Order: sequence, then structure tokens, then C-alpha cells
Amino acid sequence: GALIAAAQADGVSGNGASVTVADVVARELAVTTADELADAERTADEIEARHETATAELDVARQRLRVAEEEARRAAREHAEAAERTTRLAEQSRFGELLDTEEVLLEYDVVVLLAKLRSAIGEAERERTSLHIAEASDEQARLALDDGQLLPPAPAIADACRALDEAGITAWAGWDYLATIEDVAVRREICERVPELATGVLLNDPAQLDRARQVLAERRLLPTTFIGVGTTAALRLVKPSTVDFVVPLNPALYDLDAAAVARAAIHERHVERLQRLARLEASVAADNGYLRDLESWRSEFPS
Repeated sequence: GALIAAAQADGVSGNGASVTVADVVARELAVTTADELADAERTADEIEARHETATAELDVARQRLRVAEEEARRAAREHAEAAERTTRLAEQSRFGELLDTEEVLLEYDVVVLLAKLRSAIGEAERERTSLHIAEASDEQARLALDDGQLLPPAPAIADACRALDEAGITAWAGWDYLATIEDVAVRREICERVPELATGVLLNDPAQLDRARQVLAERRLLPTTFIGVGTTAALRLVKPSTVDFVVPLNPALYDLDAAAVARAAIHERHVERLQRLARLEASVAADNGYLRDLESWRSEFPS
């Protein structure tokens, strides 16, 4: 219509001929087609843009799905490993022994187990210390007896004799002097008659008694047991001790046969202590390992 009217107003076509209806229709169709084509192209561009956006969103969603699936698989593996670790740890026989039960549930028992392990380690270490002290107490006697000697004097007696020797005063432990007497019966008689000298310190020279008193006072040995000081000559005197009686002395101090019996007993104690110490060492090491495992488990899987 509008194109036809415009052509009629011009009066002629491009070549001078009258505009025909067909020409007008053709021109209208061309314009309409061009508009529709432009609309179609815009629609196609919009569809392509939406397709590209959808494709990108789909790729992101697929990536998120892969990540989520991997996280799920990792979580499943970690859960399975945690369950296996918990079961394996709970099956330790030591835990059942400490709790006096056949079934251990770490989720509920871990606090009690930690306390009991620490207590067991402390008790074992205290026993180990006691055994070391007892072993040290026996060591001097064991070494002396292993050489076929009599029981040695107490350490405090040895310290006093050493102090006097360093001051140039010849001094004997009473037991060491008795050992020079061959007759065991004589040794026994002296022990019963003057026990304070037999168990004390003896000087060869009575003239050195005052000097010995001074030396020992200056050294301040401060023993925790009574140490009598006399002379070797005093052992031979008939004068009895003023002590009413003494607790029977260990005959291994003056009798070699008794010393042999004592040697066997001390050796037996020595072997038993070493065996017990070895068991305690293994027990403490194992319990410390269990303690570390439980503390690690508790920190990784807090309740």
C-alpha cells in the first residue's frame, strides 16, 4: 500500500514506465522479508547467547558435581579409615586388662583409659626406681662376695676409714680387721663381746685417737648409724661391752661359709631384679606407646 502510493505519486518507474502492482508487491515483500530476516537473525543471536550461557553453566555444574563426588569418596575413605583405626585401637588387650572388660568403646572409655595408663606408668616407674635402689644397695656386697670375700662394711664405715687414711691415720673397718683372724670362732666371740668395735672403726695406734676424733669432726661425715671408734688392741681385752645385747649379726660378715650362702641369695635377688626391670622397661615403653596412640586418636576424633 504505502509503497504503491509512493510510486503512483512519482508517476513513473525507474525506466519511465508506469509502476505496476507487481512491482509494488515485490518491493513490499522485499522489505517485509528483510525485516523478518533481521528479526530471525536477532532471535538466533539471542538463542546462541543463551545456549553459550547454558553450556557454561552446565560445565560449571558438572565440575561442581565431580568435586562433590570426589569429596564424598574422600569422606567415605576417611570414615572407613577412622572406623578401622578405632576398631583396631579398641581391640588392644591392654585396654581390656586396664578396664577389666572384654569390650572397649573408645568413645566412652578414652578418658578413663588415659588416666589408668598414666597411673600404671607412674607405678611402674616407682617400682623401677625402688629396684634400682635395692640393686645399688646390694651391688657392693655382691661384687665383694663374687670375689670370695666376706660381706663388706657399711658405706659409712668405709667413708670414715677413708677420711682417716687421707689424714695419715691407719684405720680399719672392724669387719676387715676381723677377717685377718683365721679362727671363725674367735671372730664370733669378738662380735658378741664388743659388737660396737666389731662393727666400727679400729686404729692401730691408740696415740692417734685424739687426732682421729678431730679429723672425723672436721670432715662432718654425719652418718645416720652409730659408728664406734677404738683400737685393734681393745678387741683383745677381756672387758665386755656395756651393751646388754645386740640384734644377731649377719654371719656373712665374718664367716666364709655363711658368705657363700649370702652370695647365692644376693645373686638370686640380682637376677630376679634384672628380669623384673626388663619386664618393667617393656611395660612402660608399651604403655607410653598406647598413651600416645590414645591422645592422638582423641585429638583427631574429639567427642
